[in-house]
Amino acid sequence: RNAAAGSLRQLDSRVTASRPLELCAYGYVLPEDEERFHRHSEVLAQLHRWGFLVSPELQVVDGADGCLAYYEQLLARRDQLAYDIDGIVFKVDDIELQRELGFVSRAPRWAIAHKFPAQEEMTELLDVEFQVGRTGAITPVARLAPVFVGGVTVSNATLHNADEIERLGVMIGDTVVLRRAGDVIPQVVQVVADRRPADARPVRFPERCPVCDSQVERVKLVKRSKGVRSESEGAAYRCVGRLVCRAQLIQAIIHFGSRRAMDIDGLGDKIVEQLVTEELIRSPADLYRLQAEQLVPLEGFAQLSASNLVAAIDARRQVPLAKLIFALGIPEVGEETAKTLASALGSLERIQQARPELLLFLPDIGLEVADEISHFFADEHNQQVLAELRDCGVAANDEGEVAAEYAGAISLAQLLNSYDIPSVGPTSAARVAEQFGELEAIIAADAEQLAAVEKLSARAAAGLRGWFDIAENTERARAVEQQLLAFGMHWRCERREQASLPLSGQTWVLTGNLESMSRNEAKAQLQALGAKVAGSVSAKTHCVVAGPGAGSKLAKAQQLGLEVLDEAAFLQRLEALG
Repeated sequence: RNAAAGSLRQLDSRVTASRPLELCAYGYVLPEDEERFHRHSEVLAQLHRWGFLVSPELQVVDGADGCLAYYEQLLARRDQLAYDIDGIVFKVDDIELQRELGFVSRAPRWAIAHKFPAQEEMTELLDVEFQVGRTGAITPVARLAPVFVGGVTVSNATLHNADEIERLGVMIGDTVVLRRAGDVIPQVVQVVADRRPADARPVRFPERCPVCDSQVERVKLVKRSKGVRSESEGAAYRCVGRLVCRAQLIQAIIHFGSRRAMDIDGLGDKIVEQLVTEELIRSPADLYRLQAEQLVPLEGFAQLSASNLVAAIDARRQVPLAKLIFALGIPEVGEETAKTLASALGSLERIQQARPELLLFLPDIGLEVADEISHFFADEHNQQVLAELRDCGVAANDEGEVAAEYAGAISLAQLLNSYDIPSVGPTSAARVAEQFGELEAIIAADAEQLAAVEKLSARAAAGLRGWFDIAENTERARAVEQQLLAFGMHWRCERREQASLPLSGQTWVLTGNLESMSRNEAKAQLQALGAKVAGSVSAKTHCVVAGPGAGSKLAKAQQLGLEVLDEAAFLQRLEALG
């Protein structure tokens, strides 16, 4: 696959023409013929009649048993094929059922891969080195005697973490069984114990970072059960050096400037490494202090390229809040969580201040993620970096109020239920909230008053009184309530009607190339206006944005009489919608 892709990307088409490439067709789209075929196998048969190469191995089978029988048959013949395969794909044959099943973001629901067992080889574990990632996570990497497995020569494989090393019982000098998981990622499967040499050495995790010599700590996992918060040791180790650690600094800056984060054009991995090595940057804020004169003497730079990079950095001081949150590299916070934080809380200041208990009211944020967010913003070093970024004019350009769906929306019952008080669930919390109305009234209630709550069990009443008798719990409950009031999320705060986004309920499709923005940026713009962005055109599609190179999707939209916008009209529409 890589060879084929590389051949097609050759700048000289004569080189591509000299290579023995073949196209093996597995589907086609012709809007005018959409109703002509009822089964996927009929489509493939027509392609074959037209002269296209279609896999001679395909079969139509019935049910799971038929699929498994075909799988076993092809697995037995795998080594006799003239090409490498790592499994097969089962597809629903009925095209109408395919339409019903539809697609997820990157793949159809009506097709699924069934991988073959990975090919395995034995080799010697020569050493274990430790790499430091963006968040400080220490990853053990096995250095292996080179071995050919699954079509490539492998000399390195991740050992993941300390728990995996313990599970395998692996020692330096061992003979190990290696495979490529999914025929892609090298993985140590097991140790060949009877080949262990007398001088084999145990693998020991470093107590100090191999890059910056800072302390290495084992990550803590936070759990809460029956109102009791507990911590346990996780599998990962982490260097606490943060941006003092060169490895973390490089990865943090690369992440900060990446396309899905601050999207700084021209700030590639090699340039970041060069800037860190030359000690021109020691934090993300230093990017915004760079001068073209500092870059010109560096290898690969001239006056124009230096000026372009400085201009590109300067142009990305103001970005959407979700991008800024993602760019900070908070552990466990990906793009979707960043979007949730931005849309729900509305400002970086609120996100920084938010207590873990408050964050748990937001969708898809659990205890571990809430704790990571809270710890990140409580850290003095991170506070300093954020202050420096603010001083450099880095800020979100779309900050506003807490989302309408959260304004005045957190009830006393929800607040009580969030504390995980022993024997107090949603129903008990609702009964207590209805009886007392305010948190302070519940805190002041004695055992007799709590027991008098209608249909509240004796265990729940005792659990409530026992929980609030602990001063730390009472203080925490009051602190969360005060923050709900400050953010306007408290049940006594004014409720706001959720503004209907201008494209709510509409489905849009993007096709062809856009010159003023990437497809991902256009998708984000539409989603921000409330639209759903689909990958295929149907009668339910509201509008199609067609750039140069648009093909079958445009043809189908025209056939169905749908609204079609070119790029200029699309930009005008976005401007009109604010």
